[in-house]
Amino acid sequence: MNHTETFQRKENYIHRTVAGQEVLISIGGNIANFNGYIRINESALCLWEKLSSPCTREELARTLTENYGLPEKEAEEDAESFLRELVENGMVIVKREEER
Repeated sequence: MNHTETFQRKENYIHRTVAGQEVLISIGGNIANFNGYIRINESALCLWEKLSSPCTREELARTLTENYGLPEKEAEEDAESFLRELVENGMVIVKREEER
């Protein structure tokens, strides 16, 4: 049996452009738990927007390949790196589903 994880951004983080930089910041009651912001680039912003609905690592990597022409392996590594940062900072909901 395999497991599939889906990821979706939490609603208490938003994207803003601050001083010409793209950033993800915390809003609402979550500010006390997340002090600061994460600076992102154009491709990370594309992934953040994709995370408005649940998606898998593979779907995120495919988004990078389709939108930026990245080779599959590089797209997978970039998507994984971005997801790791979001998970470490509690910025996404992770759901694990079993496949049969």
